[in-house]
Amino acid sequence: MRLCLTRLLLLASIVSTMGCASHTLLSLKTQQTIQSKYQKQVFYLKHSFFVGPFFAYDDRFYISERAFDERVLIESLGGDPILACEPTGILPLGTQVTIQSIEFPTSSAMAERKLKSPRHFTWVTLHSSDGDLGKPYVMVFTREFKKTSDFKEVLEKFLATRDPSKDFANRSPEVIEAMNHKSVVKGMRADALLKSRGYPDKISRKFIEGVKIERWQYAQNRVVVLQADQVKSWQGFPSVRLRLLSKPTPVPSSKPQQ
Repeated sequence: MRLCLTRLLLLASIVSTMGCASHTLLSLKTQQTIQSKYQKQVFYLKHSFFVGPFFAYDDRFYISERAFDERVLIESLGGDPILACEPTGILPLGTQVTIQSIEFPTSSAMAERKLKSPRHFTWVTLHSSDGDLGKPYVMVFTREFKKTSDFKEVLEKFLATRDPSKDFANRSPEVIEAMNHKSVVKGMRADALLKSRGYPDKISRKFIEGVKIERWQYAQNRVVVLQADQVKSWQGFPSVRLRLLSKPTPVPSSKPQQ
């Protein structure tokens, strides 16, 4: 009986260890190099970000440049998506943030994470004095990193060392407001759409009488059509207006552009 119990405990230990296998290819030394380089550094958001509850945690917030229902980070055993709760606010383009920590999905990190959370990915925890809600923000990187440059490439897709909102200061008040509130308006340029809604899953392109027509697909029924790099039409985007959690870029008095 004691032998059988010992075997059962050993089997449970093996299963537990297998279930918490590391999901990072980075060596411990490379992880520490990345953490040492980027932690405590100040950046600016390169997109406007949705903010909401971070899955099973109530002591931090989840932020994403894409809508929460457009990016599946967890699935049930049956393969059904487990989505984060609806967003409750927005951090606009150019919000200043500081990286508090970078946590890779090592076996020890995954063992400590809650089951109903994106356990298998890298978590970058941010603090923003501009949009301080008393809790840190977590950005989830889904890419698997093999070297330091891989992490740098992904980080630079979302964070900048200078305020990118200044590059859009001469756009029309309507476009600036759309970028800050993650909405779409007719005539906004492709770069402004990118800052508002993030990177689409797919871009299809064709030319009609020499004019470029693009179709940006964010979800199956969520599409933006651009003509000559300007928004012509869109469909499927909800018209929910969320509160801004930090001060957006002021609209200049000079003649605006789209």
